[in-house]
Amino acid sequence: MKNRYLKNVFLLLILVHIILGVEATSDYKLYMNTKFNFSLQYPSSWTVVEGFMGSAFITLSPLNKDDLFQENINIGIQDLCGLNLTLKQFSDLSYTQLENVITDFQLIAKENAILANNNTEIIIFSGIQGKHRLTWLQIYTLYNEKAYIITYTAESNEFGRYLPFAISVINSFEINTNEE
Repeated sequence: MKNRYLKNVFLLLILVHIILGVEATSDYKLYMNTKFNFSLQYPSSWTVVEGFMGSAFITLSPLNKDDLFQENINIGIQDLCGLNLTLKQFSDLSYTQLENVITDFQLIAKENAILANNNTEIIIFSGIQGKHRLTWLQIYTLYNEKAYIITYTAESNEFGRYLPFAISVINSFEINTNEE
């Protein structure tokens, strides 16, 4: 019961940050992706890589001397043309995949919200990948037969440290609806 309460408080705090647009204090740069018609702002001290491991965009936190893992925010795009999936169906399929590929997968929270004027599903989970205990904040939204998957990944003990930056990036995310 206490664990469920803490999960709900944790999710509520994240949702409040996303909905109210609470931002980290840092200089941000604008990133525009014309291929997939989205834009966002990311911390200027973070490194941007396009097309890394199948992502449309990834930004990596500065590497500290003791770091074994670089926290990151990435955008993945999946073509859903002809599949006629609802957001819930896509989210359920993604959730099942995560359970199968993340060692010690543990769901922390799952909730609906609005981002970039689109319905979204937010999922927060933890698990082990390689030798790292990680926590993920993942957001799914669908537009024009594409799934936009925004993922913030951090070592579990560093998740809160970089969360304000992730929230700022997520809040700045926009799909250019004028492009087709």
